[in-house]
Amino acid sequence: MKALNSSLACCFALAVFVIPAGAQDPEAMIKLRLAQSFESAGDWERAVAIYESLLLSDPQNYVYYDALRRGYVQLKEYEKAVGLIEYRLTIQKNNPQLLATLGGVYYQMGREQKADSLWQWVIREDPKNPSLYRLIAGQMMEFRLYDRAIELFLQARKATGDPYLFLSELANLYGAFQQYDRAMEEFIQLLVLQPKQLSDIQSRISVFIAHPEALTSARDVARKALERHADLNPLRQLYAWILMEGKDYVGALEQYKRIDRTAGARGAELFKFAQRALDDREYRAAASACQEVLNTGPARELVPLVRLGYARAVEELTIDQDTTVAQRGETEKVIPESSFSSGTALSLYVSVVQQYPGTLQAAQAYFRIGVLQRDRFRDLDAALMAFEQATKTAPGSQIALESHIEAADVLVARNDLKRAREVYGILVLSRNSFVRDQALFRLAELDYFTAEFDSALAVLDRLSAKPGTDLANDALNLRYFIEENRTLSPDALKVYAATDLLLRQKKYPEALEAFRAVVHQFSLALLVDDATFRIGELLIQLRRYNEALETFQKIARDMKSSILRDRALMKAGEVYEMRLHVPARALEAYEELLSRFPGSIYAEEARRRIRLLRGDAL
Repeated sequence: MKALNSSLACCFALAVFVIPAGAQDPEAMIKLRLAQSFESAGDWERAVAIYESLLLSDPQNYVYYDALRRGYVQLKEYEKAVGLIEYRLTIQKNNPQLLATLGGVYYQMGREQKADSLWQWVIREDPKNPSLYRLIAGQMMEFRLYDRAIELFLQARKATGDPYLFLSELANLYGAFQQYDRAMEEFIQLLVLQPKQLSDIQSRISVFIAHPEALTSARDVARKALERHADLNPLRQLYAWILMEGKDYVGALEQYKRIDRTAGARGAELFKFAQRALDDREYRAAASACQEVLNTGPARELVPLVRLGYARAVEELTIDQDTTVAQRGETEKVIPESSFSSGTALSLYVSVVQQYPGTLQAAQAYFRIGVLQRDRFRDLDAALMAFEQATKTAPGSQIALESHIEAADVLVARNDLKRAREVYGILVLSRNSFVRDQALFRLAELDYFTAEFDSALAVLDRLSAKPGTDLANDALNLRYFIEENRTLSPDALKVYAATDLLLRQKKYPEALEAFRAVVHQFSLALLVDDATFRIGELLIQLRRYNEALETFQKIARDMKSSILRDRALMKAGEVYEMRLHVPARALEAYEELLSRFPGSIYAEEARRRIRLLRGDAL
């Protein structure tokens, strides 16, 4: 006791602040808040001075003690911290928390053997108490002694005879140490004991599963675990999820067939898989899953959802068969040939409308019919009718509002700008902020197309005042483009804007020739590089990929003052990667972008694509 009191006296030897015995609590609270404000600002010296005075006035106050301990540690006044903790131990004899903290201070002082001895003494006092192991391991992890923490948790299992102790903690530590097999074994043991933790376990595995070796370990360990626990659906769901993370949707589908069957889900689990596949653009897997659901005799309320999902998957599978924009004689294929056609997708949507009239699914089907008629078949009258039917079928719904916008877009495509403006004008009054802003932007576009630039800028100013959204960025870009060109190249801007209308109307061949005319007629205008970039994008739409590449390379190579050079290289890489499927040339384009424009806003995406193409990441 004398030694501890002596340490306390030494500890406070430099403290000159004395609080009168009759100090009032309000005064102490004011001092405490002042000290805390100094602490928040990182002014530890002034904070410590106040905490010392507070603790001298009330030596048993834990809040004052803990704050002062933090301060001494921050100032690296470890001897004082030791003395303070030892004094506290006279109040709370053999308190494990205090002893663990004292060991931590010894470790920071460089007295590692002393720290370890103290920590082990705490454990020996009650070697079957899991809380003590967790307490000491917490100190070890605070100082990044992760391997020591692992050893301690394993020691706890042996001492308590509980092989399932600290599953969660060990899983995290093994994952951090890239011991993926061991991490997965711990996670799976946790899942077997607590199946309801599936979602949390998936979230934690996702932290490291992006590494290829981690994915392999996770897949193999989960598969072996299924041999021991074949009837545990959450474990099978985890395995299926791991397969999907590795893009093995065929394998995942087989797992979900069994999950659905053993759970008696009548297609519900399979449809969850189909929705995930749709979100991940794995349309073949989504279509197969939907077909499987319909073959299982699903619950009645699930059928319209599944039919709609199946139609959506088929629509995406046939996207490459849109011959309305294909260049005659083009033979390149972006996706494998399908036994479906755009007409198949259209028929499937019509079937949903006929079988489930008046439902939200019917409205959604009408919406997709409108998109197909407009984009695949170029039947603008049929598209307009479909969008109007969608709004009538589910009035007031989100799909109805979106259909209103699409209907107005069709009017623009038909060059009926007056009626389109009327519809957008109505939608501007909507309570739905997304719809309202979309309508505003389209009104600004109409003003731009018709060379009413002042009106367009007034609307764009309103939209660009809402930063952080894609629409705000589009508004800023259009505003900047108008302001940059209307003074220096007013005639060129008028022609360019009118040509942009052709692009908006999806009149791609006409727009291509018109942009080429802009480049030829206004060769000295600032917007020449913009027009050239538009030409490249149109050539992609028309599947004239080699010409598109020549166009983007011209921008990157020859237009020295253009701000679009990095973007052109990014586009070139995307054409090589996603259209022509020549990864070596795509790598060259992305690497050239990084070499020439290291500060580009596309640099991070280029690095990501390089890693994917090289197989460095999933």
